[in-house]
Amino acid sequence: MRLSGFRVWLLAACLPVCLSGCAGGKAGPSAKGGGSTDSGESTEAAANESDRYSNLTKGFSIVFPADWEMMESYQGTAVTAFGPAADEKSSRPMANVVVEMVPETTTLKQYYDRSLTNLTNLIPRYRTVESAASTLGKLAAMRLVSRYELGGRPVAAVAYFVTGTQKAYVLTFACEAGELEQHREVFDKTAATFRVEQPAPATGAAAAQ
Repeated sequence: MRLSGFRVWLLAACLPVCLSGCAGGKAGPSAKGGGSTDSGESTEAAANESDRYSNLTKGFSIVFPADWEMMESYQGTAVTAFGPAADEKSSRPMANVVVEMVPETTTLKQYYDRSLTNLTNLIPRYRTVESAASTLGKLAAMRLVSRYELGGRPVAAVAYFVTGTQKAYVLTFACEAGELEQHREVFDKTAATFRVEQPAPATGAAAAQ
């Protein structure tokens, strides 16, 4: 795994803290609805299959919750989405997908092990909470739950690593550490919608070229 590619993902994973200087829980783009109930429970809207985001150039698709704001090519990611803040003092939870070209012989374990080494070396106060084999639909994946500090603020991240034909995909969710359990269900349901996609075959005149 090239370090330059890893740095893009590292930046993406750090977005909630890097942007949390904005007052009122408005880290990242402005919120569109959502928020929390009086009991503090998340009101993040359920994902809708009709809202599936597809990026055939990068080779994947995913469905974000309806009240999350999505941005393509944000801070070097293929796509990033921001959810509503839990309250006016919180940063917004986020999710992103980073896609990296890798040698065809790169295995999921090789890619994951290199990523984990880089995480430990580059992120201050990094700590692995969970590390296990997983699946995203029918795809073999590695799931990593971690905690670390950035700017003096504790962050929790859940990342899924998947490899395809000459591509590696990292799907990362991050939020303030104390809010992980509040957002975990939404993170898991969103991750389950991830698919590796193949470009549609050329037809007609395009196929004849």
